[in-house]
Amino acid sequence: MSEKSLSKKFSIGLNLTPDENDNRKLLEDYHQYLSSLYFSFPMGMQYYSRLGIKDEFQDEDSAQRLFNVLTYAKELGVRRELALNTYHLSDLDIDYAIEFTKKFGIIPEEIVCLKEYGEKIRKAFPDCELKYSFNNTDYQDIPKCFDTVVVGKRYLRSKEMRHQLLASGYNLVLLLNNGCSFTCPGPCRNGTECRKIVAQQLLTSTPSELYALESFFPEELTRLLETDSCSDQYRFKLNTRPLGLTYTRRVLEAYLGHFSSDELIEASPQSYGLFGAAASLFSLAKQFDFQEIKKIKSELPV
Repeated sequence: MSEKSLSKKFSIGLNLTPDENDNRKLLEDYHQYLSSLYFSFPMGMQYYSRLGIKDEFQDEDSAQRLFNVLTYAKELGVRRELALNTYHLSDLDIDYAIEFTKKFGIIPEEIVCLKEYGEKIRKAFPDCELKYSFNNTDYQDIPKCFDTVVVGKRYLRSKEMRHQLLASGYNLVLLLNNGCSFTCPGPCRNGTECRKIVAQQLLTSTPSELYALESFFPEELTRLLETDSCSDQYRFKLNTRPLGLTYTRRVLEAYLGHFSSDELIEASPQSYGLFGAAASLFSLAKQFDFQEIKKIKSELPV
């Protein structure tokens, strides 16, 4: 797999740091591979899909640092992707988000949102790329106001499912490393519910079997790029928020092919979390058998 084939292919989450230079350095180092940088505005907890995100906006200059980093991303050719994909936002919440973007002069090139917010957001931002969030549960009736669909889980293992969405006229983004349960009906809930689903899966599967199926190794991305005739049409989203800049660098380096899963996991079992970030899955890491995982993965489709 050549790095050239991954140019402008990855979307990562913004982990806002106390020193904005840390964020700038990450963007400088990887901008040629980054399609977009997804982020939240500091507008309140109802807009955050991760509790840890609120900690990034505690100090009084955090909003200014956010705008500085987003401006720098645009200068480097990285598209700004506003996340409005939390549940139960009211019309007033959406109106406030729209007003906020225009007031502060950060007009995102992309917005990822839930199905029910799509029409309203499209009217406010007719020229942005509107993405159908992974947090949606219905992939059978996607409104035409959306340009792009973000998928994961079984779509990582089914070329046919991916091609069906492309044939319907949508762009496709594959969420590679979330590690969500394939049997989860959605919507995304709290960790307690995730653990219940995994406990049910463990009645019929070993921890290694679960991890092999629901994680996605760099070698599997290479195989997908080499065997899927439509792979040049895909972009790839990485779950990196709010997991920090070190995690973001490590997972990017891995998927860019700079390190193999063997190197990383043999050096530290913590690296299992790079390719299956869900806490409910990673919590089983002490029970994983890496050789069994590799064998299972070699027989799984991509």
